[in-house]
Amino acid sequence: KDMVSVSLDIEDPLAWAATKRWIDRLEAVYQSKDRQITVRSIDMRRLGDEVAAPVRLFNQVLSRHWGHVPLSSGEMADLAQGLRHVIVPDLLLFAERQGEPVGLLVAIPDMNAAIGRLKLRVGVLELVELALRARLTRPDTVRVLLCGVVGGRAKWTVAPLLLTRFTVSTARLGFRYIDGGWILEDNHSMLSTVRHAGFRPDRVYRLYRRGLAAAPGASCPHAEVGLVSAGSGESAG
Repeated sequence: KDMVSVSLDIEDPLAWAATKRWIDRLEAVYQSKDRQITVRSIDMRRLGDEVAAPVRLFNQVLSRHWGHVPLSSGEMADLAQGLRHVIVPDLLLFAERQGEPVGLLVAIPDMNAAIGRLKLRVGVLELVELALRARLTRPDTVRVLLCGVVGGRAKWTVAPLLLTRFTVSTARLGFRYIDGGWILEDNHSMLSTVRHAGFRPDRVYRLYRRGLAAAPGASCPHAEVGLVSAGSGESAG
């Protein structure tokens, strides 16, 4: 299965001009219609409560996607607490229709450069240093972890609206690059949306699966415990 990553250089005049035209068209359409959909940032003061909606939305959006493993509320809460020092509220967006969440975009500053400069690589000290570096330095890249919407028709309206607000916020906050992925090769609606928004596919990640078969008369416990759903008569790990 191929997964595509896309990127946008906000300081590239040609790329940003295409993105700006797309943003202006979407804003004009949005202004001319009944505003049933609103987009808001995460409320960090209510981080615990804010996590519940993404769990339901995440599992609902990705339930039909290849390789999806549902997240529990506890897993999402732990993830949110671990990332709270690097979360930028304007980069974690909810789309709502009459107060009900219908879309979600999660992005964080790319901390890989800061991680590479860590000196105190010992237990909790490493986390403390990373938290300090996250507050004192600003990476030039934002990494999109998830963009998903609920409903077949919503993907043509909610996803572009989320991506528009996110891109404007990223530019306003002074970041230069947006890095997004992974997008499944058969997720045509999302690939079409990001291309129209000025993003360009620049990397392909390929996953392979191989069935594990035990030799006749030999036991193979790993073939019985699969992390990927196996087809009929096949075990996968």
